[in-house]
Amino acid sequence: MLIRLRGQASLGPQVKPINLADHCPQVGQKCTISGWGTVTSPRENFPDTLNCAEVEIFPLKKCKDVYPGEVTDGMICAGDSNGADSCQGDSGGPLVCDGVLQGITSWGSDPCGRPERPGIYTNICRYLDWIKKTIGSRG
Repeated sequence: MLIRLRGQASLGPQVKPINLADHCPQVGQKCTISGWGTVTSPRENFPDTLNCAEVEIFPLKKCKDVYPGEVTDGMICAGDSNGADSCQGDSGGPLVCDGVLQGITSWGSDPCGRPERPGIYTNICRYLDWIKKTIGSRG
């Protein structure tokens, strides 16, 4: 689903457009996640400030092994050996690699922040043609 705004967004220092990925992220690539989700899983404690963390792109097979039958090729597997992770309330947030939107926070383990259970992100490059077609058809 894409959301169409009624008018243009007010751009400024804290609101800027980002380029969509035209290629898929590489295993081992470092990326940044950000969001307003809880910072104390499993207890929910939502922050007053935007949080971000660095994660690494893992082979998709790692997440397919951890979450059998739940992970598809349209997803990205990313995490951190220290447990950096997206959490409840972060869904819909960005996964940014080298200044490009590569993914959208989707789901992960509960509780979150478990190094052996990476986060799952929608893989933008797998849906880029659909995104462009949908934007183009809506004028």
